[in-house]
Amino acid sequence: MSTYNKIYVARIIVEADTPLFVGSGEVGLLSDMQVQRDHLGLPMIMGTTLAGVLRNEFQSNKKKGDFTGIGNERKYTPSPFETLFGYHEENFGQGSRVRISSAYLMLNERECVQGLGQKIDPKIFDIFTTLPIRPHVKINAKGVADKDNNALFFNEVVYKGGRFKFEIELLGGDCDKGNWDEILNTLRDPRFRIGMGTRKGYGALKIIELKAQIYEVGKEAPPTCLNSELSKTESTEINCEDTNNIERKDGKGESKEQRIIYNVGLTPEDFFYFGNDTSDTEVDNTPATEAVIMYTKDTVELSKEYTIIPASSIKGALAHRTAFYYNKLKKRFIVHEDGGYKCNANIEEIIGSKNEAISYLFGVEANDKDKDKDKEKTGRRGRVIINDIFLSNNSSLSI
Repeated sequence: MSTYNKIYVARIIVEADTPLFVGSGEVGLLSDMQVQRDHLGLPMIMGTTLAGVLRNEFQSNKKKGDFTGIGNERKYTPSPFETLFGYHEENFGQGSRVRISSAYLMLNERECVQGLGQKIDPKIFDIFTTLPIRPHVKINAKGVADKDNNALFFNEVVYKGGRFKFEIELLGGDCDKGNWDEILNTLRDPRFRIGMGTRKGYGALKIIELKAQIYEVGKEAPPTCLNSELSKTESTEINCEDTNNIERKDGKGESKEQRIIYNVGLTPEDFFYFGNDTSDTEVDNTPATEAVIMYTKDTVELSKEYTIIPASSIKGALAHRTAFYYNKLKKRFIVHEDGGYKCNANIEEIIGSKNEAISYLFGVEANDKDKDKDKEKTGRRGRVIINDIFLSNNSSLSI
């Protein structure tokens, strides 16, 4: 007999605090990578994407269970983490008790995309059909475009400010209250990011609204429509000003990871230019600009164009100088030898991603050779997170 007598439900509206790129695997006419879209062609986030990131970021012990017995008596005892998010070991398995819906675009401050018969302001399609496209260049160890590895590529992004609504549900018992709190805390954590490019300016989410409620199984069914209201008598409405600054905790309530935030104010000595690979009627090269989504009671508006400094440009400059000073500490230089100049170390270990400081701080991409090795030796994401900078006419430059 099942001991699950509770359904924990939360309905959440999140806002893209930075541009967002959750890829669909599709190639477009103007971009090499397109974002996920729903049945109407509007941006969305698949529930499988949210579930995968949540499972990966969940802080409880992720150990596997144990096998006992032999032959017909062989059994598998799952770990607490596996009983929560599901598992499959040989002939034993269980589905996840955590269910996450897809996140659908908000059409205004109250309503999100639902069915085919829904009336939608044509302005929504005008704004979201053609999204901003970001150019990227792969740089090799010598600091130039990698011509042998598809150096130049483009990807769509969802505008900063775009909002999405989704629902998360946990089937459990009274003992799952701690797991439920940890799930919500994981979603609130400012390091919870989704999609590609989370270490170079993409994927940050800010909670705009979070309503949670616990239902008794068999007594009251949760509403099935994302736009319907949770019961106002028992629902818990979270103060979202507090939810976006939560420190991640371990099982003892202590801080498990330490965050260091740098806020550096910069004043340009002269001009600076971050290109957008476009031209207009007056100049051959225009600066990178991008609009921001603004929500009103009835619809969505697109702001004026902001000048942007892409996080990828900041990351590249910081990585270059990090390599310089790390090599200085390690005494790795270009030296004069036998009437000429040569490097006293492998060039890729000095300025490429194999530089220890670069790979540790900014991550390293897995290559074909790495895939044949142990998982611990393959590529890994960086520890440094940088956001794009959006500059208005009155903005000061701060990173």
